[in-house]
Amino acid sequence: MHKNDAIRLVSKTELTHRIVSFIININRQFSYTYAVGCLKKEERQHADVKHRKMKYLNNGTDSDLAPIKKLVEVTGGFKRRKRTWSTLQGFESLRSYDERL
Repeated sequence: MHKNDAIRLVSKTELTHRIVSFIININRQFSYTYAVGCLKKEERQHADVKHRKMKYLNNGTDSDLAPIKKLVEVTGGFKRRKRTWSTLQGFESLRSYDERL
């Protein structure tokens, strides 16, 4: 993405929100970092705003569920919706049992 496009995108998203957010979550692309820096220099953005270089907030959760996702793929996925909850509970209980050993 071009730097000027990133500046326009970040400034538009701030204008559309009525509540001032003090943390911006966007991916690690350099143009976004540049855009936030330029907007702070021009004082079009609060100086207290932090730029969090993380696309998803649940990255820790996804890493915890990686072994369970592997088990689901090995077993062929879920065949019936009714059994999904009990199957996931079984996988989690087996995983917690292995962690205790």
